[in-house]
Amino acid sequence: MYTIKNILKAITAIVLLSITFTSCKKDSSTGTTTVAGSASANVVIGSAAAVPFTASTATFINASGVVDIVATGSAGSKLTLHLTGVTAAGTFNLTSGNTGVFINGGVTYTTVGSGGGNVIITTLSADKVEGTFLVESFAGTVYCGISGGKFTAGK
Repeated sequence: MYTIKNILKAITAIVLLSITFTSCKKDSSTGTTTVAGSASANVVIGSAAAVPFTASTATFINASGVVDIVATGSAGSKLTLHLTGVTAAGTFNLTSGNTGVFINGGVTYTTVGSGGGNVIITTLSADKVEGTFLVESFAGTVYCGISGGKFTAGK
């Protein structure tokens, strides 16, 4: 027998399922892609000699024009390149919302406030990114230069 209570339960279930499916559909249409890869560069901190940075793990995240490339090297070193307004391959300067951050030995060097550089994306698709980078960053007054950088991630 159909009672108001049973009908309300059925309507509630339908509404909840509709919200769930609508939410999933919206999440999948944001263009978010995460794929693995690698990165390498030469790093100079302060007046020390250049040392190689090699990341066997690099993650590429593309979320509707916001691209993050996160490369993890040995001993906990990590490089993050954050780019906005990316719709195609091209050159992106590390200023105004585009940033480069390098963490080494627990010290964070960043392009925010000072520093700069650029990221040149040569290949960009839904599941692949490749390119080069140059980052000039600081931790206080200590300079960190990253040159000859290359990255690749994807299929």
